[in-house]
Amino acid sequence: LCKFVGDHFLQMLINLQDHLMRIPRQYLASVLKTACQHVATDADTQRVVMFCLQHSQMESACDLLRETKQWSWGSDDPSIMRNAPKEEPSEGMEWRIPHVRSAMDGTPARIVIGNSFEWCIRLDYGAEGKLRIVYE
Repeated sequence: LCKFVGDHFLQMLINLQDHLMRIPRQYLASVLKTACQHVATDADTQRVVMFCLQHSQMESACDLLRETKQWSWGSDDPSIMRNAPKEEPSEGMEWRIPHVRSAMDGTPARIVIGNSFEWCIRLDYGAEGKLRIVYE
């Protein structure tokens, strides 16, 4: 049900916002996880944030951000790290980036990759100008 509502959330905001306001708080994060995958414009973002402000009865986006950090965004099931399909346990992807230092020219680079989740690998310069790989 949460997935269905999330998939149709933006359309429902137009005519059924009063009904959406009745979503129980414990299900709102699950609905929004799906709904956010359909947000494509600044206007969509504004509508979702305004809805969340009204639903949570918060006065500012900063208060809302602080509140959402406490929401249950994940499932109760523990996540299990596993190898990619058809990958031997002892194998792993190895990345070789020739001349990465000269290519970056002091500018951080971001690579976002994910399946059913979002994570990011960021290349930047840490202390003492050392190149580092940061997983976010």
